[in-house]
Amino acid sequence: MCTVTWWSTSDGYELYFNRDEFKTRLPGLPPEELELAGVRYLSPRDADEGGTWLLVNEVGLCVCLINQHPLRRPVPRGERVSRGHLVRGMASCLKAREVAERLRGCDLFAYRPFQMIAVEPGGSGTAWTWDGHELAESLNAHEAMPFTSSSYLSEQIIRHRRERFAQIVAQRGDPSPEDLLAFHREHNVEAGAFSVCMQRDDAETVSLAQVVVRPDTIAMTYSQKVPGQPAFAQPVRASLKPRSCLS
Repeated sequence: MCTVTWWSTSDGYELYFNRDEFKTRLPGLPPEELELAGVRYLSPRDADEGGTWLLVNEVGLCVCLINQHPLRRPVPRGERVSRGHLVRGMASCLKAREVAERLRGCDLFAYRPFQMIAVEPGGSGTAWTWDGHELAESLNAHEAMPFTSSSYLSEQIIRHRRERFAQIVAQRGDPSPEDLLAFHREHNVEAGAFSVCMQRDDAETVSLAQVVVRPDTIAMTYSQKVPGQPAFAQPVRASLKPRSCLS
């Protein structure tokens, strides 16, 4: 579950992430500043497993992960490592190509299927899909937005959300940050699980995060959703001082 979009310029971007979770999961914790291998980064924390679904580091690289649905081939059941730890392990990468190298060097059979997305200043985004059997890479991931998934009625819900996004593009052209934020906040009571800000009996959107990267700014704004309602609580903002990324 979850939905990701972003808006890019030549020297920065804004990324939006709706986290959808089962109601049995603990509430996520707001973004904090951490460090891995000398690289500072911001990320919220999964209170159940300790990993994260989203991070941005001091060179402006953002890495996030959503579950992969639908599954085209059966995946063996059994104990797996939390995918959130895989995301956190990318915090020290300085470029998207380093994320690719680390993924190829991992034992991905230890993880359930996922889509990982990396966005960096001046780039159009890169996405990797692990289907439980093989890893596929997609360049120019911006063209495939929105990235979204659902474990329930996967194909229908993904198609519905992409059609809604296509309507926005048809009406407004390249969506602005304001358009993307409105898309992520969109809640239709009748649509229920089909909405981007979704709601069903056993699961709902639990948070909305916004990452802003500019030459002089790296920030993450995080809003918890009020349980059972389409409203979000007062946002929490965290920021980092950017540093230059050496090639």
